[in-house]
Amino acid sequence: HQGGLPAGSALHRIVHYGRHERVALLCAARRSANVHIDVRALADVMFLFRHIEPRDLEWISQVAGVRWAEVVRRLLPYQFLRYEV
Repeated sequence: HQGGLPAGSALHRIVHYGRHERVALLCAARRSANVHIDVRALADVMFLFRHIEPRDLEWISQVAGVRWAEVVRRLLPYQFLRYEV
């Protein structure tokens, strides 16, 4: 979701308060850089598939490091990297 999670929405409540109720959330997105900060900040594990777009690779570099961004860039189709935050 671009911009922000709508306050009061079901997704907003799950992201912000669900962890207190033992709620797990699985999110998927085509572009890592577009995952909302509220979701990314609460992630325990990220599964990263191949990325080639500079903005996505830059985000991965900032989060996981340049080395991991390079690994993600070179992944083959259906390969992924498990990154524990």
